[in-house]
Order: sequence, then C-alpha cells, then structure tokens
Amino acid sequence: MATTTFTNPASATTILSFTSDVGSYVGKGENLSFDSEEYTVFSYSSNNWPSQFFIMGPSFADGWQLTIGAPLGQALAVGHYSDAEWFATQALPGLQLLGYNGRGTSNVRSNFDVLEVAYDTSPWTMPTITRLAVNFSQFEGPDYKLGLYGQFRLNSNVPISTPEPSTFILLFAGISGLALLRLRRK
Repeated sequence: MATTTFTNPASATTILSFTSDVGSYVGKGENLSFDSEEYTVFSYSSNNWPSQFFIMGPSFADGWQLTIGAPLGQALAVGHYSDAEWFATQALPGLQLLGYNGRGTSNVRSNFDVLEVAYDTSPWTMPTITRLAVNFSQFEGPDYKLGLYGQFRLNSNVPISTPEPSTFILLFAGISGLALLRLRRK
C-alpha cells in the first residue's frame, strides 16, 4: 500500500473537470472543475491496481474520488479502454468517479483514454502513478444513457480540452434552425 501527496511542477497541471447530463446521479447536470490551487490531490494504491485519486476540497463533502485501473495483471498504459465497469475485473478495465456528498453509484459503464501515464518505480516502493492524463465518459442509470464526461490531469502538461457541445444542444440548434427557415419562407 502506498499513499502519495502530489505537488505540481510549475508547468504541470493537476485538475479534475467534468460536464454531465441533467439527471445524472453523480454529476447532477453540473459542469464542475477542481484544480490544485483549491483542492488537494492524493493517491492511494494497493499493488497499483486499481489506482485511486482523492480530490479533497475545503470540507469532506467537497471531495471526489476517481478510481481507475487496467484489467487485472496489466499496468495502466497510454491507450483507449472501453467497456469499463465500476471496478476493474480480471478481464475488464475499471473507472468510477464519485463524490463524497453521496454522489456515487456502482451501476456505471465507462470508456476512457489514457493520454499520458508515468510511474515512480523506486526499488523500495510499489509502482505509483506520478503523472496521468485521462479523458473519460461515465454512463449510469438503468440503460446507461445518462453521461458524465470528464478529464483528469495529475502533474501533466496535457491540456484540458474544451468539451464538445452535447448532442442535445446540437439537435436543438438544428431543429431551431429548421423552424426559422420555415418561418422565413412563409
């Protein structure tokens, strides 16, 4: 077991950012961002599988936990992981974001992309993630249709990207545009 508290090099960023669909139990339809200027980030890992990152705010209720892991026996590496469950299993990767204010569920499916990962491989400790950039989508609910779309950076220079407009917004804009065209023709 290893517990690590992180400090940022001047050029690196540590941040958790997400947007969520209205109705999402975890995201509550909010767009939130937590950086290391307001929040403390630390990691706990047991044999480095899965890795857990705790993003702690001014009070316990402000805290968030991101658990991420490759399938059992594999180290988390740069690449795409699909069909992730709330906890990594022998065959499947795992990813779960939950809030300490009761915003969590084990009924999730996720996909995530590891853009960067680095480990501390000191001979006297278990390998611990020291740098990580991951983008993820977590779906919940009975049909896994409610989404939370996030990005996590730990001591990383990989920038946070601007989220794409949701499908609902694009659909609404398209319908509105068609309605305006019809009104102009009359």
